[in-house]
Order: sequence, then structure tokens, then C-alpha cells
Amino acid sequence: MVHGRWRWRRGGVRNGGPIDPPDRKGPPQSSHAVEAARGLPNTGAEEGAGTLILEYRRYYSAIVARTAASLTATVALALGVATAGSSASPLRYLQAWAGPSHSPQIGVTASGYSPRPRIVKHLSPGTYQISIVASEALGFQLTGPGFNRHTRVVTQQIPGSNYATNTHWTIRLRRGVYRYHAIGPYAGGLHPASGSFQVP
Repeated sequence: MVHGRWRWRRGGVRNGGPIDPPDRKGPPQSSHAVEAARGLPNTGAEEGAGTLILEYRRYYSAIVARTAASLTATVALALGVATAGSSASPLRYLQAWAGPSHSPQIGVTASGYSPRPRIVKHLSPGTYQISIVASEALGFQLTGPGFNRHTRVVTQQIPGSNYATNTHWTIRLRRGVYRYHAIGPYAGGLHPASGSFQVP
């Protein structure tokens, strides 16, 4: 160090602190600032911003496209379910019985239980729920295309016991002839003891 003047050295100290070389005045400047000071166009920042905006627009457009496709698929699925539900045939109801207190004593109707019900002779294809009034001594059996079912009955009637075996079945009627008849220990005493209906 020489008295009366500062001595500059790269990496040296001035008054105990770090010093800068004499050719660097003020804070360091970025390359963009230098280009601006020299009158050059600052193309790097503009190109970077433009690229960022372009990438963001592409990303946003992709999100919008995926969202629209998802909503379209959801709406199509909902419409398909609604259409399938509306086109499905509704569940229809029938009533059947086997017993001496009814007239006739065995039959199938679609008009409900009544003193003189209208016995069905023809039914449209489709799904039906049949409610059946029967007992363990007088059962009801229905047979037809792909169907053969009967209520619970006993093979030998015990005096003083004739429990109800009322039930209901869900059946899909197909084209053909369906026959029903009484079964059980007391079936021989019914008149008529059988019947039928057709599904055209």
C-alpha cells in the first residue's frame, strides 16, 4: 500500500474490505441491460415470454379438450341409461290361487282378487310378478316355456293343519302355452283343477 493513494489489486482489500477492480463501476449489469445500454434489441426476454405464453396456451387447450371429451362421454352415458330405462318393459302383476273358497277354485287373473275375477286367456310377453294364494294341502303349479314351479305342499295332510303357503314369483313370459293346476292332498276335490293361458 502506497501512502496518499489507493492501490487496486484483483482479489485484494481496501480499508480491510473486499475491493473491485477500477474498471467496474456500480453494480454488475445483466446481459439484457448491457444490450439495452448498447442500443441492441432485447430479444431473449421477449422470446422467453412468448414461448412461455405459447406453452401455457397449449396446456390450457389440452385441459379444455380433455374436459369437453369427459363431459361428452358422461352425457352420452346418462342418455343411454335413461333411454334403456325408458325402453325396458314395465313390471306387470298377476294374481293366482288354488282353493275351494274361490270361484273358480283355481285360476290366474290380472284384475285382482275378487268374488268373480276375470280369468286370463292371453297375455303379452314380458316380465310379471305373480302373487299366489295357496296352502300346504292345496298348492299351485305353473309350467310353460322354460318355467316349472310350484308352491310348497305336503305329501299327506295332517288333520287340523293346513297352513297357508302364500308367495309371489317373478317370471318372464315367453311365447307359448302356460298351464297351471292344483297339487297336494286335496287337489282332487277342486273343480276345475287346472287351466291355461297363451302368450302369442
